[in-house]
Amino acid sequence: MITAIWDKAERVDITPYRDAPYGAPMQRLRDYMRLLGRNGPAPERLGEIIAHALTTPRPNTRCTVSPQPQKDFLGRILPKRWVDRLIGRRLGLLPVLR
Repeated sequence: MITAIWDKAERVDITPYRDAPYGAPMQRLRDYMRLLGRNGPAPERLGEIIAHALTTPRPNTRCTVSPQPQKDFLGRILPKRWVDRLIGRRLGLLPVLR
């Protein structure tokens, strides 16, 4: 979502964690979140999606808010726990299967 919060996130100093085990994943997550923030939907669109999720009789397990929903194809067809593991691996939080 495009808001000023992303400016604040860029000012947070994460260099003390650079050599820690989660330093590299933290940097990847930060870079990814900044990218999403710059290219995300307007706050009004997110509000519409949240209102729909809260008022529909049978809401989805998850609501994807994406400027390119076609890229979330795997997220729609795979079990949610698989998606969580894929994201964890991509961020370096889980070992890569070989």
